[in-house]
Amino acid sequence: MGQINFGAYPRSGNTFTNSSMIMGLIDVDYCAHEHNAHKLLKTQNRFTIIRNPLDSISSAIVHYSSQHDDRVNRFTEWYVDYYTQCSDKKCITILFDELINDPKKTFINLAKKMMIQNHNFDKIDYSLANKNETVFERQNEVSVLRNEIEKSSYFADALDVYNNAQFN
Repeated sequence: MGQINFGAYPRSGNTFTNSSMIMGLIDVDYCAHEHNAHKLLKTQNRFTIIRNPLDSISSAIVHYSSQHDDRVNRFTEWYVDYYTQCSDKKCITILFDELINDPKKTFINLAKKMMIQNHNFDKIDYSLANKNETVFERQNEVSVLRNEIEKSSYFADALDVYNNAQFN
């Protein structure tokens, strides 16, 4: 029996991936290291998911309802540090957009890369995983924030939008 290890920055498809891995793996131990790159990178057979930083960081700020004055800097440093560590250690990386657009193909390709032949990734109904209304409500908040950021002419203006955003 082998083992697969997973971790990613917050708001990068972690819950969806965890559920899919639990349902899809047969005869393989699965271990999620949540948002801790250091723990993940101490293991073998590991992978991560990377999401557009603008989406991932803004979503994490909304999710954690961060009110720190330097929240953009904190979350950005965390994001950069996480993926720098993963890159340095040659961690298998899945693109968030590929995961969302074709999860079946993405997980089957991951199984091939990790030489896992016995799995159920082709039998999972992935449409059920995206029915969580809370996720869609939060994603709408993130989309509004992202649109405001994209309208900013200068980086300083974009930071002001982040820093002045009010989250539930």
